[in-house]
Amino acid sequence: MDFDLREALKLRLKRWEEVKKWLEYHELWIEYCQYCGYFDSLESLEHLAGSREKIRCPICSRNKFYHFKIGKLGNWKSLNLFDIQKFLSALDHFYSFKDVRMPEDFLRLILRVISIAKFFIHISTKRIDDFFAGILAAKIGRYFPQVKSVYMEENPSLIKLKRALLTSTNFLLSWEENIRQSLIIVDGIIAFKGSADVTFDGLTKEWEVITNFNEIVNLNARLFVPFYKEALKHLRWIPSWRID
Repeated sequence: MDFDLREALKLRLKRWEEVKKWLEYHELWIEYCQYCGYFDSLESLEHLAGSREKIRCPICSRNKFYHFKIGKLGNWKSLNLFDIQKFLSALDHFYSFKDVRMPEDFLRLILRVISIAKFFIHISTKRIDDFFAGILAAKIGRYFPQVKSVYMEENPSLIKLKRALLTSTNFLLSWEENIRQSLIIVDGIIAFKGSADVTFDGLTKEWEVITNFNEIVNLNARLFVPFYKEALKHLRWIPSWRID
């Protein structure tokens, strides 16, 4: 069967039209564990616990959750998904045609999404370079978004950055030695998964763009939270997240 670029673009556009419509008419309440970084929908955690008052993190057993809403009046309603649709239409990893893949668009898309992050950014990767560390440092606000990163290869710039930002309660770079897959999650509703490092060059490689919430929850639980929990053991100073 011949590849039809026009039909492929129509399918991708339809997908993002459906996502945009869902965000406009529905609410997604996310429960975010500020200690270990686990998150899931309020509905799922309530079902497990029996009531909202009894909710505890299934990973660390703490009840230090931050609650936020996606959709309707949430942060992502203000994002015009069609701004990035033109990138996503060319990024489907099932297509192998060069005119469909534009690697530089991964960098533009990831930076675009990170720039509008409001609640949290999770990074799990082998290596973070100075370029991307600076991007993350620029996201530091008063309390949010929280930036949690785990990586394998240390470099002098990251050490200096961690020392300079030691008192920041929403920015944490941590070392962990067993990471095999790179993962970036923003606000729980979009994720980027790939084999490349989180570096300037790595971000121009091919990344899988994931928007299915349940899949993102699963990826976070498998590819981020275990490494982050292990990395916390190496810290002398454990962050105490503040909830307004």
